[in-house]
Amino acid sequence: MLTRPGPPLALATIGALAAAVVGMLAYMAPAGRTADHRALEGFVSLRHTALEPWAEGAVHMADPLPYALVGLVLIGVAVARRRLLLAGAVVFLLFATGATTQVLKRLLASERAEAALGWSVSDEAWPSGHATAAMTLALLAILVSPARLRPLVAVIGTTLALAVSYAILILSWHFPSDALGGQLVAGSWVMLVLAVLNVVERRRAEDPAPTAADIGLALAAATVVVIGVAAAFLARSGDVIDFARDHTSAAAATVVIAALGIALPATLAAGLARSR
Repeated sequence: MLTRPGPPLALATIGALAAAVVGMLAYMAPAGRTADHRALEGFVSLRHTALEPWAEGAVHMADPLPYALVGLVLIGVAVARRRLLLAGAVVFLLFATGATTQVLKRLLASERAEAALGWSVSDEAWPSGHATAAMTLALLAILVSPARLRPLVAVIGTTLALAVSYAILILSWHFPSDALGGQLVAGSWVMLVLAVLNVVERRRAEDPAPTAADIGLALAAATVVVIGVAAAFLARSGDVIDFARDHTSAAAATVVIAALGIALPATLAAGLARSR
């Protein structure tokens, strides 16, 4: 790991501030609320297409039971690598990220969906619990993985986390700002705990680390995979260019969610790579 708390602590602070900005735009800025509604309208238009069965399957990957089972596996990996402090950190983060999201949901509960549109978005929706859970698992998987496996783990984790974020939008469970908020909650907590670990834990290099270039290539591959899969599904349900033209807000939200969903694992993986 990094030998000082500075970089991850700074990133945790930036993530928390970014989450606050996203929340304020979603609740307090008329332009933000309008963009959220228009983007969700575009995603909802993808229901009753080839994407809906995929979304129904993807969204449940972040349900409580899968979340707990994957979490137990990640704890086991940390223990098997004799990283007991890290295992404890994983336990803490599995609860902390979810608890933070649930508290924020209740504190900020407000009617944001227009009933006339038939959307099923709950009043307690920001940030998304599913997006938080999916990104938490993706980041923790990178954190506990041996260095040589991090690029692969980053690709898989990023792809799954983004799949969940897009699924909750297609199913109209959440607004795009909810997905962004969930990703930022997970990222901020993981970076904060990493900063603490950097202070209290010192460990030897156990195996050769991938370079930052390796991580960059892996995340670039993840980007290509995500875009390719999305384009393939959209091609089955309608023309991609037509969708982007008719639903510019949804297209923009897709890009922003993907950018953040890729940046968080990339930043963590690259930071860990430079620490070895």
